[in-house]
This record gives sequence, structure tokens and C-alpha cells, in this order.
Amino acid sequence: MHRFILALVLGLALAPQPAQAEYAWVTSVKRAASVAAVKVGQCWDTCTEACGKTTRRWVRQSVAYLAPEAKSQAAARCGLRLPSDVAADDRLVVLIHGLDSGADYWQDLSPLLEQEGFAVAPLAYPNDQPLEESAALLAGEIARLRADRPNVKLDILAHSMGGIIARCYLEGGAYTGGVGRLVLLAPPNHGSCYSRFSALSEVVEHCRLWRTEDEWSWTWIVTDGLGEARNDIAPGSKFLAELNARPRRSDVRYTIVAGNRNCGWRYAANTLRWTTACVPDGRWGKPLGDNLQRWAETLESRTGTGDGLVPIDHALLPGVDDFVIVSADHTTIACSRNGRPPVAWPIIKDRLKR
Repeated sequence: MHRFILALVLGLALAPQPAQAEYAWVTSVKRAASVAAVKVGQCWDTCTEACGKTTRRWVRQSVAYLAPEAKSQAAARCGLRLPSDVAADDRLVVLIHGLDSGADYWQDLSPLLEQEGFAVAPLAYPNDQPLEESAALLAGEIARLRADRPNVKLDILAHSMGGIIARCYLEGGAYTGGVGRLVLLAPPNHGSCYSRFSALSEVVEHCRLWRTEDEWSWTWIVTDGLGEARNDIAPGSKFLAELNARPRRSDVRYTIVAGNRNCGWRYAANTLRWTTACVPDGRWGKPLGDNLQRWAETLESRTGTGDGLVPIDHALLPGVDDFVIVSADHTTIACSRNGRPPVAWPIIKDRLKR
């Protein structure tokens, strides 16, 4: 019996059919396969997200058991670092750094702001935790500042992922007003592909902290966050989709500064310059060294469609017309190099002075 059924199925499958019917059958199969692929992908994403949450919860519970004081110690390191002499009616600029960075990221811009008469307050926060939690921390710190100094004038200057945290606060329900200007440097408003490869920079960050911070502990790797921030700024993330659907604050003046030089070209140029140190002097060595220097300068001056980590079109934001493109990469837009001020400094000073 089973042989008869098999022969019947094969006969139907191999029997000639009209071209139109065959095309409809192929189209139907493709459509069904496409739907199935989408459902499998959704199921995979759901499973991996659930596994990730379970793993993170287990890691945090383990740290809480092994080092019960870790969470309170981490909280003590976070918050606004207010200057001791800030007056009640001063102009205060809140500084928010990005992913795998710290409050000391502003060591170049802070003195420049202070020279112009601004008080500065860097925000220290766990830079790899969910961005909603970082925005809630910012909201709490500003609420306490307002309670103590209700007349202080606030502006926010944020770099990279810090701009997303600032927007999450300003455009969310916890915002109570009082911020005059928001300046965003290289913000990944529509995500950054760097989020997929930032695990290495997380290792580099904690190696640096291990060498420079006497109080560093292995628990910092966990209390700093377990990759949630990277997921939040990934292109197409649910977090960014919901954030970008919110309206801009009409009483806050937005400025976005984006860079058009890839930081990879700067690293390549530096490599060429280091190579010249290995070229011996001589009849053939000097021309080779000169050519390497010229190639390095050419690479460093190249411009493109982004700063190496955030494409220009990913920094764009509907409702923000004050959009400036500068010849900088993701680092030099906010950090000094070769004794020169950060490239974005003239724009920052101009907007804050208005």
C-alpha cells in the first residue's frame, strides 16, 4: 500500500503542469518559506534574549552573594560631580560621556568651558547598563540639584551614547524643565555598528581602570553593566525606535555635531608614521620615509560619510535643524590632539554663549 501511495505522490509531482500553475506553486512556497524564516528569526531572538536575561540575572545574583557590598560601592561612585563653588544662579553644563568611557573623558573640554565662565558637572554612571536606568540616574541627580539650587541654569553637553541618555531624560516623563541647550556630539540616534564589537573596548576599559584605580575590583565588570547599553544603541533596536518616536522638547534648543573623518584612517596614518621610525637614513631610506609621511597625511585628511563609529545619517534627528558637520572623527570631535582644542569646541562655545 505504501508503495502505491509513494508512486502516486511522485506521479503528481512529476506530472506536467501549466506554466502559470507552476509559477503560482513556486510563489506560494517562497511566501511560506519567507514567513517561516521570519517566525524562526523571531523565535531565535526571543530565545536568545530570554537566555541573556537569565544569564545576566544569575551573574548579578552571584556577585551579590560573593560581594554583598559591591552594589552600594558602585552606587557611591555614580552621580553628578558638582564643583564645590557653584552658586545658586550659575550657568552649569552637565557633561555625559559615552560607552566604555568615564567622567574623566571631559578633561580637555572642561577647562575650556570653565575659562568661558561655565561651571561643569560630569555625570558618572555605569556605562554598560540599560540606558533607561542611566537616564533615571540623571533625572534623580538633576532633581536633587534643583532642590538645592532651584535657580541654577542648566545646559547638557553629551558625547556619543551620552546623547541618547540625555534625550531619554529630556524626552521622557521624568523631565521637569529647566534645560536650555542640548549639544550632542556624534550621537548614534539611529544606532552604531560599533555596539556589535564593543566587547573588546569593555576589556580595554577595565584593564585601564585596573591600572589606574586603586579601588578597582573584579565586581566593577558586573556593576558597570552586562552589555545592555550596547544592545540599546544597536541599529534597529527597540529602545531607539521607541525613543525616536517621541517628540522633541520645544523649550530645549538642540544642536547636533557630527564628524566626517573615519577614526580608522587616523589609526592607519599613525601606523605609517611609526613605520618611518624603522626606516634607516640613506639614499633610499629618506625618500621612502617622506612618502610614508605623505601617505599618512593623505589618510588622515580623508573625509567620508561618518566618524568611524557613527555614520552622519545615523546622527540625524527629525525636528533638529541645527546640524553641523565638522572635519573630525569620533574621538577628536571632543578630545584635544597635538595640542589643538577639540574640533567641535568652536561650535560648542558658540551655541552655549547664545
